[in-house]
Amino acid sequence: MLKLVKKYRNIKFFMGHSIYGEWDAAAQCVHENGNVYLELTAIPGVRGIIEKLVQAVGSEHILYGTDMPWFDEYQAVGGVVSAKITEDDMQNILYRNAQRLLGIDF
Repeated sequence: MLKLVKKYRNIKFFMGHSIYGEWDAAAQCVHENGNVYLELTAIPGVRGIIEKLVQAVGSEHILYGTDMPWFDEYQAVGGVVSAKITEDDMQNILYRNAQRLLGIDF
């Protein structure tokens, strides 16, 4: 991923599952190119990872995801709202970042 991120700097990358288990590598990709976003599918069940990712890359680069119907959307939302992050971070993750990326102005 890091090679692709460096080569294609004008593309927005969405890293599914935030490269599950490779949290530092995922953060490095975000730092190498501001157009990389980490998606949270499968992550809310792992305690402390949302907090770690927010601290590492900022909530502006994290997107809510569920992978329905295989993962329960309630678990995904619960993982975000129960994380020890600010309300502002939660709103970024749950909807603001998607709005910004899609060009939706509410």
